[in-house]
Amino acid sequence: MKATTTMAERKSSKAGPTTKPPPVKRASAAAQRPAKSVPITSVAAKSAPANPLVLAVERLEATVADLKRQRDATEAELTAARAQIAALEEARIDAINRIDWVLDSLTTVLQAKR
Repeated sequence: MKATTTMAERKSSKAGPTTKPPPVKRASAAAQRPAKSVPITSVAAKSAPANPLVLAVERLEATVADLKRQRDATEAELTAARAQIAALEEARIDAINRIDWVLDSLTTVLQAKR
């Protein structure tokens, strides 16, 4: 009798029977290529009766375009706000420096009079 077993033997005894999964079927190269899409604004789409899916796509495209315009406007506002904040920070630092200079000047004058 064998008193010790190896790790591989313990794992193989716990794993149970092993079965191979069925092979994966691969699509042909032609099936993997994306299909050519027909633009929605083609002559056939304009003359055809309104398809609900086409209308939904057009509404979504309009919404996306509107959201992109809003994003661009918001980014422009953010850039302007950041520039204004930088200018205000600079003005605050200038004011602090002036106040500090005045206090130093007054302290020097008071010490000279004593």
